[in-house]
Amino acid sequence: MNKLYFFLCISAGILHIVVTQENVTRTVVTQQNVTRASPIEKRVFKPEATPTCSDQNFNTKFYVGLQKPLRHHYCGGTLLNARWVLTSAQCQTNGLIAAVGINDVLDVDVWTEVARMFPYPHWNKKTNEHDIAIFELADPIQPNKVVEYVRLPDRLLASYEIEFEVCREPYFMGITYRDGESKRDRLLCEDALHIEPWDDCIEKYGSIHLNTLCVSSYFEEADVCRGDLGGPMMCEEVQYAVISSQRCKGDKPITFTRLDPYLGFIKVGMQRSASQKMYMNGMVFVLLLLYNTIIMIK
Repeated sequence: MNKLYFFLCISAGILHIVVTQENVTRTVVTQQNVTRASPIEKRVFKPEATPTCSDQNFNTKFYVGLQKPLRHHYCGGTLLNARWVLTSAQCQTNGLIAAVGINDVLDVDVWTEVARMFPYPHWNKKTNEHDIAIFELADPIQPNKVVEYVRLPDRLLASYEIEFEVCREPYFMGITYRDGESKRDRLLCEDALHIEPWDDCIEKYGSIHLNTLCVSSYFEEADVCRGDLGGPMMCEEVQYAVISSQRCKGDKPITFTRLDPYLGFIKVGMQRSASQKMYMNGMVFVLLLLYNTIIMIK
């Protein structure tokens, strides 16, 4: 009986720790990370001149449309691997669905729910510094004829490298609506862009974060709108930044969050979640082992 009592105490203690840690994790994600996201409701249509990505033969297989229920487009993102989406920290909200392999809001080939959201720990909601996040999917999405994973930079880059070497012809993609209309829109791509020099960007904004890119269009009317938020800025099939603007005004350069300074955050964040799952599975195995031991003692 003493041995039985001893094993029961150990099992109860381990189970209490596991449940407590899981509850704390869920509380942090749902209360701290999700509720601090600002609502993104107003939709403003981009210029009619902006062509669709398919018309320009751009690869969009990695694009993720983050939608609310009833196919209401909310934000953009990109598919990192089977379980993870890269997007803006401003895109956090409850009940998101990740639609992959899309060219149209209602034309969805693959979709799954967003399970958890991890913004960069030092994201500033007021200034949008460090505006980047990774979202974990409820179910894995495997590559196929309409889905593939996005490519990221493999190292930290100097500003001049992005502007003059690796990203001389940037383009971005996104989906949004006419304000107050129910007309659906297709995935649009804007490629008449150039990266603004750092000094010019500071002059127009007053102050910007070191990891922010300013991009202007050669056409004054072109801009990003709120449905574009979180979408990618691409250069030759590699994503170098995430759309951080949601203004739809066209009076200032478009702001993007560079990705190369956050490669460590992205990698560690995905690995940490996998480690937590392995830890939970390990605890379940230990409890089962203890339970079998108790049964044998009886």
